[in-house]
Amino acid sequence: MKSKIGIHGLVLAGGRSARMGQDKATLVHPDGRSLVRRTADLLREAGCAAVVLSLRHDQEIPAGMDDCEIVRDPVGGSGGPLAGMVAGMATQSADDWLVVACDLPRLDVVTLSHLLESATANDTFLAYRSESDGLPEPLCALYSSAARAVLEDALAADFRCPRKVLIRNDCRLLVPVTPRALDNANTPEDWQNALSSCILESAISACSPSAADYRKRRWKPPLPLRLSFMRSSTRVTGSGFRRGISAPR
Repeated sequence: MKSKIGIHGLVLAGGRSARMGQDKATLVHPDGRSLVRRTADLLREAGCAAVVLSLRHDQEIPAGMDDCEIVRDPVGGSGGPLAGMVAGMATQSADDWLVVACDLPRLDVVTLSHLLESATANDTFLAYRSESDGLPEPLCALYSSAARAVLEDALAADFRCPRKVLIRNDCRLLVPVTPRALDNANTPEDWQNALSSCILESAISACSPSAADYRKRRWKPPLPLRLSFMRSSTRVTGSGFRRGISAPR
């Protein structure tokens, strides 16, 4: 693996989103950005020199992505994400690539930065260990320039599963640094759950005091939160039970 200067970002956004019922790349995150825009921004924030966007051959370019180079799957191709990865990496074949799917609404820059900072010269592949099954997470992973030949061989052999490619090539795995950051959204139910989670996490972050605020005893919850808590909190005499604000579901 090279330094951050020699690492490019690749956003995979060419899926057909059949289970979602609409293009996942254009879904709007609670922060106001589309998922594809947010993913590209996170890659740049993590330190990628440039970001490439992978789309189907007939897919409309999502709005607001003029600053990204576009690569497309071959006409009539059905190689899945592996085809997009090979096409994207071919644009800068001498560089390493941080490859990320666009449908990760909980993804954060800490997760991406940790991948970059953990890479060594011996890593052809570097990925996170799945929180659900312990296997590699191939769609938020680092692929060295040497990995491109391995992916091309797999695609030529009609072997389309990037996870199995990583398993068969001794990919080094990291423990996730942010819980559920790599949970994807494939269905409307997944998306609604992610929205609720992201909104709650944003509210908690906005209301969290710094250590300095605590030490100075200056921090108070924002007024809307204090009023909401006063309206919704109930104390039951003698039981010690307190009902507060419920998390969105």
